Amino acid sequence: MLARNFKGPEEKIKVGTHRLEALGDGLFAIVMTLMVLELKIPEWEGDVTNARVWHYLVELAPSFFAFALSFIILGIFWFAHRLVHLFIGHSNRRLMWLSMLFYLSISLIPFSAAMLGRYPGNQLVEVLYGVNMVAACQFLYWLWNYGNALPGLMVREVPHELKREIHALFLLAPSSYMVAIGISFVEPMWSFYFYLITPLFYLIPTKLDRFLPHREREHEDAESTPAK
Repeated sequence: MLARNFKGPEEKIKVGTHRLEALGDGLFAIVMTLMVLELKIPEWEGDVTNARVWHYLVELAPSFFAFALSFIILGIFWFAHRLVHLFIGHSNRRLMWLSMLFYLSISLIPFSAAMLGRYPGNQLVEVLYGVNMVAACQFLYWLWNYGNALPGLMVREVPHELKREIHALFLLAPSSYMVAIGISFVEPMWSFYFYLITPLFYLIPTKLDRFLPHREREHEDAESTPAK
């Protein structure tokens, strides 16, 4: 027997995002694994000399850097996605489709990263990679903004200071990728190098760190001081 009757449209259906988050976690795991398959082991005939291996590694360097770059970027996207769903805990049709568009852009990264690693000096390839990254950033940003606009989707209130910091971090990456796309029209390889340094911006401490767990200096000192 049901506890009570559902009161129709006035009582909104609370659809959690747990399955949506699980889908995202699985997708990230698969995408991050697929990219390494581009680093193929060559099939050589005859003796495999050090010079031969070294020459192959030099040729493989752009693909390796594209793989490492995209792996780190995917890690940043995954963390941002988890951060979004710390506050957005309910879903509706529009939020679901915004999530699907974000997942679609994430699933294309192995393709654009493989193209970047194989043809790093091609201008159109540089643009393709940048557009893929901008799309992923924008879909996640729209997801965040839409969730914040509907209180019924939120499970936690976002502090004003944290909201401003998240807003700035969301805009930093696509702005950087747009600059890299512009640089590609001047010199494609400069654009490739710019993509390599973009994730470093997210290693710089921000105000967001104040809201994350950390060990207090006083607590560390207390633990390191022997009891008398």
